[in-house]
Amino acid sequence: MKATKFSQFLQDREELQFVDRPHWIYIVEAVIWSAILILGGFFIHNLINDYFIFPRLENNIYADGFFLNVAAYASLFFLWGSVVFAALYFISMLIFWASTYVFASDRRLYMKTGLIRVLVYEVSFDEIRKTDINYGLLGRFLGYGKMVMDARFVEDTELPYIYHPETFQKIIHNANDLAGDINISYVTDNMPDEAEKILPKQSDAQDQVKPMRQHKKYLDESMNKQESHIDEKEMTTHASERPRRQKNEKDIQRPASTRLKTIDI
Repeated sequence: MKATKFSQFLQDREELQFVDRPHWIYIVEAVIWSAILILGGFFIHNLINDYFIFPRLENNIYADGFFLNVAAYASLFFLWGSVVFAALYFISMLIFWASTYVFASDRRLYMKTGLIRVLVYEVSFDEIRKTDINYGLLGRFLGYGKMVMDARFVEDTELPYIYHPETFQKIIHNANDLAGDINISYVTDNMPDEAEKILPKQSDAQDQVKPMRQHKKYLDESMNKQESHIDEKEMTTHASERPRRQKNEKDIQRPASTRLKTIDI
């Protein structure tokens, strides 16, 4: 795959498989919560004015000057404070939405977030034991979901609401299934007698072990037949050469005089 801005985060000999980003529901959520903060600040501002400041001013009650000053500052704090907090919250959510990406290689899952202070999280596929997808209330209708991963040695990890959580789930499951098939092949090829003990006692594992054991048995029988055929051939050769060897041995063991007489004749 062509080099992209995510290639700098990948390890050696890794290939980028898929990239996704947070759903636009985060922008809607930021707008709603910002509006709630501003409306709440205006409500408290008006509440303080209507019940603590204006009645005393209308009745010319200026004896509680300190109380009026505190109430006035509190009213202004809730008015402008709500606006400032709402603006900061909206900007932070906008930066999170614009700078966060979730991407997967053929070995690991990554999440990059941050505009100035960039943070990159990664988890290897073989560390992920289970994945669940949480669609929330509107995820099915609006097309988003959050993937929850049960990884070893760490707490459960949640990804943000993204467009295609099912794609990442398939990539993780396919990678783990491929690694499992490789491990099964290694066990059955190198330790066929121990394969059934090492592999899980499941029907699919047994179905994968049995054909390999039958193939190995067939190869062993073929090798035994070839070896027995070679042994028979050697035995026949030795049997045909045995009389000749015995005759030579008798000639060697015969006395010298007998040999000379034979030569004279």
